Amino acid sequence: MADRIDNAMDKLETALLTLVVANGTGTLRAVARRLLNPVNEPLVPVVCLLPLSVRRSGGPGSGAVWNLDVAISICTRTRETASDSSVSALIAAVQTVIDTLASGGSAGAAIDLPAWDFWYMPGVANTPCGAHGTIRVRIQGNLAV
Repeated sequence: MADRIDNAMDKLETALLTLVVANGTGTLRAVARRLLNPVNEPLVPVVCLLPLSVRRSGGPGSGAVWNLDVAISICTRTRETASDSSVSALIAAVQTVIDTLASGGSAGAAIDLPAWDFWYMPGVANTPCGAHGTIRVRIQGNLAV
C-alpha cells in the first residue's frame, strides 16, 4: 500500500487504541487490522479495521482526490458468552475517538464516519452481537509521499 493510505490507517488504529487498557479494563480489549470472526473471537470487545477499496477522482498528481473505504467492525460477544447490549455504547466511544481525530487536523485526511449496521446471531439472542460500517477517508494529492 502507499504511504498515505498506511498513514491514515495507522492514525485510525492509534486513535482507537486509546480505548484499550493493557489490563483488560478498558472500553475495548483490542484494536486489530484483520478479519473478524464473531463465532470464535477470543478478544471481546474488539474493533477491527481493514482497507476495502480506494478510488481516484480529479486529475493526476496533486489534483487527485482519493477515497479510501475502511471497513470497521465491532464484536461484543461470541457464541459462548451472554448477550451483550452495550454495542451502542461502543459505537459512541469509537465515534467520539474518530470525531476527535478528524477535527484535530492530524489525521492526514478527511474522515467521514460510517452508518452502522447491527448484526445478530439468529436463535441465540435478540440483542446485537456487534456492528459494522465503512469509514470514508479522503486523501488529497499523491498517495506516495
